[in-house]
Amino acid sequence: YTSKMVVFTKLVKWLMAAAVFLEVWYGLLNGWIPVDLSPQMYQMLVPMPLYAIMCLGCYALATIGYRLMTFNDCENASKELRRDIEDARRDLTSKGLKF
Repeated sequence: YTSKMVVFTKLVKWLMAAAVFLEVWYGLLNGWIPVDLSPQMYQMLVPMPLYAIMCLGCYALATIGYRLMTFNDCENASKELRRDIEDARRDLTSKGLKF
């Protein structure tokens, strides 16, 4: 007997969380989940998925911004790339291309 580990990617985790959220939201909206909601709470409940999408977008932008700020520079790779660009430029110049 060998046990296979189930590996969830981030996408699967987010999709599962979204499915649970939408199920609870839809159940509350249609009265399948017996909760006494005031009219004000019901008005807040209706656009809840839109609020969730906006929050997810803000989270995505913040994550991208954080990753860009903490991105490591590779000095050696940068120098090598600059040398390769200069070599290619000299080669193309020797073949008659003007920059």
